[in-house]
Parts: sequence; structure tokens; C-alpha cells
Amino acid sequence: MWALLAIGMTVVSTGVVNAQAMPKVGLLGEFKTKSLVGSWEETFTFVDGPQKGRVGTGLANYNSDGTLIGPEAGSIMFDPPPKHQKDPQTGLVTSDDVGAWVQTEWNIFVYTSHSLFSDFNGNLVGRLKVTGKYTLSSSGDEYDGYSFYEGNIGDTNFSGYVTNKGVRLTVDQNVPPPPNQP
Repeated sequence: MWALLAIGMTVVSTGVVNAQAMPKVGLLGEFKTKSLVGSWEETFTFVDGPQKGRVGTGLANYNSDGTLIGPEAGSIMFDPPPKHQKDPQTGLVTSDDVGAWVQTEWNIFVYTSHSLFSDFNGNLVGRLKVTGKYTLSSSGDEYDGYSFYEGNIGDTNFSGYVTNKGVRLTVDQNVPPPPNQP
């Protein structure tokens, strides 16, 4: 009987140690089924600063290994023109947003992403860091949250907040037939 009790205590203590090492996703991993993993379309609204009230839309992929990417490579920014540039017709090229995310509670996620700004000659002229917190809906197909951004373009520093609203991208299984097909 003592042997069974000792084995039982070993199993329980091993489970507790393993559970403490796991991210906060439930002892059985049940919260992993409702996660950010997948592709999303996000609407963000600037809360403060010179962009206050401006609304934008972006795409993001949250990978199962905790990395994220927001494909923006080659995006060109003209509005507003960077203050450090003499020619207002000159713009910037942005890199992809890359970063990491983690689940902190069953429906709460935090992330940090980074992107770079370069001029049209490929010279690095600035950086952007965004940190945010999202709350996933019970369906797992929407989230709401907020993010804080901070960065620089040349000697000009900027920062502020945005609100975020994401919608999961899904497969449309109703594929129309090609033209001239029955």
C-alpha cells in the first residue's frame, strides 16, 4: 500500500511540476483549442496623437510556435510624410511586422511586434515596436484589445495607443465553378 501511495504521489508531483512549467492554458491543454493560431484581419483605430480617430486595416498570422508575422513588406508610406525628410514627396518602405505572442489566460493573449522603416535607397531610417493585449471571444473567431506603439523615424519619436478588433480568416468552401463549366 505504501508503494502505491508513493507512486501516486510521484505521479501527482510530476504533474504539478509539469503544469507549472506549461503556459497558463489549463492542465489538460484545453485552452489551446481556442487560440490566436491562424490568419486574421484586424481593424485598428488610433486613440490619441495626431492620428487620433484614423482607422486602418491589416493582416496578421499567429503561428503555433508563438511567433507572428504581419505581411507588409514593400508597403510605402506617403501619408503623413516623415518630418525628417526635406522632400515631402519622398516616402518610406516598411518591413513585415514580426514578433512573438503568448497566451496568459484562457482567452487573453499578449504580443510584441517589430518593424523597420527604410528610405527608397534601402537605408534604415526608423523602427516601430508594438505591444498589445487581446481578449478572444468565446467563439474563438474574434478578438478585441488595445496596443501601444512606439518608434522613431530619423530624429522624430512617436508613440500612442490604438484599439484593435480582429476577425479570423476562414476557408470559403463554396468555390464557384470556372467560367463556361456546367
